[in-house]
Formats: sequence, structure tokens, C-alpha cells
Amino acid sequence: AAVRWAGVLNTSNVAAQAEANDRYTNARNSKQPKRIDSHLVIFDCITCDKCIPVCPNAANFTFPTPKIEFEYSDLIVSVSGKFRRAEEGKTFKIDKEWQIANFGDFCNDCGNCDTFCPEYGGPFIAKPTFFGSVASYEMIADKRDGFVVEREGAGETSSIRGRIKGHEYRLAVEGASGRATFDDGTLEAVFNSEDHNLIEVRPRQPLEAEHTIDVGIYHTLRYLLAGVLDPSRINQVNVSRR
Repeated sequence: AAVRWAGVLNTSNVAAQAEANDRYTNARNSKQPKRIDSHLVIFDCITCDKCIPVCPNAANFTFPTPKIEFEYSDLIVSVSGKFRRAEEGKTFKIDKEWQIANFGDFCNDCGNCDTFCPEYGGPFIAKPTFFGSVASYEMIADKRDGFVVEREGAGETSSIRGRIKGHEYRLAVEGASGRATFDDGTLEAVFNSEDHNLIEVRPRQPLEAEHTIDVGIYHTLRYLLAGVLDPSRINQVNVSRR
């Protein structure tokens, strides 16, 4: 009882001190936080990590990725099922060893991380949002992009289902066979998970016209999947997928 009463008295004292401190006045806190001319995307930011401690629900977290840069081409699949590389080459690049993500099951969209983030876009919106189950992922199907990770067969197969710019994708990586199956809703593209060469394509329905496989999204999903499941860094996703 004495401890509880002391807490009440101390709270009153601390509140009075805070009220008298000009650090907490409107005059000292009316300016908008400074921003830099940069917009958040799925990978890479300035990694200041300010969004992590300011989240009241511990929804933001970090996960590792390699620093890489390589050239790739999208793949064009003909009506007959044959495929070729697109003439235009593209670059896939990750500059930082640590990435920021959001755990959607904990996030209440308060926007506090956006207030402290020096970049535009809001970490809880622009950075990848992961969900703890397919059910919670599907609950926001008409509201925002996101991802859900699953493991099957004693961890031999890991998969990530994702919604990017409103479109659904899925990548399943089979450890035993060395195959990675990328589903973009129109067809399944089976890649070698070591060198990422295309092995075969399996249209969901007969193609009526040429279809382009966005290989950049394939690489995005595989780095997200490997990163959040990396056991070297415990996070809200992999702790429930052990």
C-alpha cells in the first residue's frame, strides 16, 4: 500500500515538474520534424532506426539482407509456353545490411513512426508489413499491401505470399529440390533457387497473349523471405515460425 501511495505522490510531482519545464510547451514543439528529400520503399532507407523505439506496440523491427547488386531481365512467355528474356536489362540492388519492416498484427496505424521518420512515406505504410497468419493477412486484403510467411514439411519448404501494389504473388522455396516456384496469378514460373535460371512455366489457364514475368518481384520476395526467416536476428515473424 505504501508503495502504491508513493507512486501516486511521485506521479503528481513529476507531472508538476513537466508542466513547468518549457521543453514540453507548445512553443518548443510546434515545428514540424525535419525531413530529407527521400521517399521510403520496400528495401533500404537511412536506417536511423528511430521508428523502432517510438512504436508503442513494438510493431517495427529489423531483419538482415546482403548488400548486393546485379543485372537481370524480365521473362516473356509466349502463348505456346516458350519463354525468352526481355531485351531491356534491369538492376536489382540492396545497399544496406539491415532492413526495416512492420508486424501488422501489432500495428494500430497510429502513425507515430511516421512522425519521427526523416523520410517520406511512413514506415508503417511504405516498409514491408508482415502478418502472423494467413487469416490476419487476408483481413486487410482490400486495404493495404502486405506479406505472410509460412513453413511446411519440417521447414524444408518456406513460402511468402505477398501483395505488392494491390497484386497478389507467392513464392515457395523447396530446400530439398532446389526449386523456387513463383506464382504471379497468371502462371507459375519455376526457377533454380541457386542460379535463378528459369526451368519451366506452368500457365494457370491457356494464355491468350504474351505474358511478362516480373523477375524483380521474384527477387524481392526471395530476399524478404530469407531475411525475415534468418535465425541470426529474432523478430516477430521468425519467432513464430520455428
